[in-house]
Amino acid sequence: MAGVPRHPFPEVEGLLFDVFGTVVDWLGPVKAELERRAAKAGADPRLKNVDWELFARQWRAGYGVQTRAMSKRVVPDIMQYIDVDRIHRGLLNELVQSFGIAGAWTEAELQSINLIWHDLDGWPDSSHGLFELKKKYTLCTLSNGNTRLLSDLAKHSHLPWDVIISGDILRTTKPNPVAYLRTCAFLNLEVEQVAMVAAHAYDLRAAKALGMRTIYVRRPGEDDDEPEPAREGEFDVVVDGIEGGGLAELAALLGCGEVSGQWRRCTD
Repeated sequence: MAGVPRHPFPEVEGLLFDVFGTVVDWLGPVKAELERRAAKAGADPRLKNVDWELFARQWRAGYGVQTRAMSKRVVPDIMQYIDVDRIHRGLLNELVQSFGIAGAWTEAELQSINLIWHDLDGWPDSSHGLFELKKKYTLCTLSNGNTRLLSDLAKHSHLPWDVIISGDILRTTKPNPVAYLRTCAFLNLEVEQVAMVAAHAYDLRAAKALGMRTIYVRRPGEDDDEPEPAREGEFDVVVDGIEGGGLAELAALLGCGEVSGQWRRCTD
């Protein structure tokens, strides 16, 4: 029919979602909670002089380095896999030392702070967009986070996943091909029937190399440090999660919701 855009991939039945940065905002909530704790009455005065945004960014960067390193193991190893909560806690211990605030928090406080990552807020469009997409597609996480963390995020930010697949289930991390292929197998879908949704070019490139369709969601700051930014025409669909409708826009483009706009490739 004239005037109606062709559906970008009618064969797709399942959508796999990166979570950190794509569906939930990590920087804002982590920074805000660290600032709140530093400003509490009776807090160690050293905490008032810390650049908490830098602290949060270094925490996240360390997580990226360690999960990428685990992904390079050709065969997933149950004995060498390190849970994301353990990664975050080890990095937290290092950061309080490097920022000169060792001893400012008790062991119990540090353990509580480590769980900030379980209470991240979804982007404003995430919950609504996912509920719309759920009308037509099977929604599944494909995240380096662990099952409990992803379950907590789902409850906190009203994320209606059909299936949660996580690093502790896969015993490897993205972008190891095993993570993508095993998740497709869990859903009983061929790679051609699945699209990866992410705000990170490296994640989508790994999925694309295996034959999956790709949806790039632009989010504030998420690919700023990517050494090879997304290229024009590289991914099947691009939606704007910075000034546009994000996942709500995606739902409309895939025929699940009512948001104005047209689906587009990077070249459009």
